[in-house]
Amino acid sequence: MRNIIEEIYDGNISSIENIVAHDDKYREFLKSLCEAHDRLNQSLTEEQRILLENYSLRQNELEAYAQKRIFRQGFQTEILLAIKL
Repeated sequence: MRNIIEEIYDGNISSIENIVAHDDKYREFLKSLCEAHDRLNQSLTEEQRILLENYSLRQNELEAYAQKRIFRQGFQTEILLAIKL
């Protein structure tokens, strides 16, 4: 059985996609990011594109790991506060 905190984080209990899909600020940031990526990608050689893609994948993996750790810590802190109150 998976950890309940991971189930919540992964959206198996409440999906984050439902939250960010309707968030105008999130969509604005995403659009800006995609446009910047496209402009950068067009200016690179094929070898540089491969390097950028590899870098982006590693960065995304790190960010996902960090976000999961932050979520877990916040959730645990919230539970501790609820117990003490």
